Amino acid sequence: MLRAFEDMGFYCVDNLPVDLIPIFAELHAAGEGDFARAALLVDAREGLQLEKLPALLKHLKRDHPITLVFIEANEDALLRRYSETRRPHPLGKNYSVRESLGHERALMEPIRKLADVVIDSTQFNVHELRHFVTTRFKNPDTRPLLVSVVSFGYRYGVPSDADLFRACARTMARTQKSANTSAPSRKPANFCAASKAC
Repeated sequence: MLRAFEDMGFYCVDNLPVDLIPIFAELHAAGEGDFARAALLVDAREGLQLEKLPALLKHLKRDHPITLVFIEANEDALLRRYSETRRPHPLGKNYSVRESLGHERALMEPIRKLADVVIDSTQFNVHELRHFVTTRFKNPDTRPLLVSVVSFGYRYGVPSDADLFRACARTMARTQKSANTSAPSRKPANFCAASKAC
């Protein structure tokens, strides 16, 4: 999830301690660092520190343009995901995954109430969620796709940064017809390469 924001040019911090969020916000507001947009990920790994977050967010929203995005899924989807990855729940050292999810929901409910955007990821796979986030939060001032078309001689090889190439047949009629034939001669095919970057 955080990688989708990173690919859009956000400066991303995973699991920044709650007590450091105000310091980060002040540094960002003061122009420290070479980034215009930032994304912070806070999740259940924070444990009981999450109880401080609602009051902290209310205070920060007075002085900073903050959008709180809350991502959730239903219990069956989360149980399936934990089963597929076989990773323990961050709160589940002494509890089952199902019990840990219930504890996490109770811990996150006050934060969910403050959310500007709530994304239910139950029906999304990883790629669909990434597309949704990119569409919702992309910067309208940036151009998302750059295509370069390069003409090259095939005998020197395909450019190493080309994503695809195709032969572009080019025929030209000679200005002077050959004495033996009246058909126009064909020049060798030229090749075009295209590379794209998002």
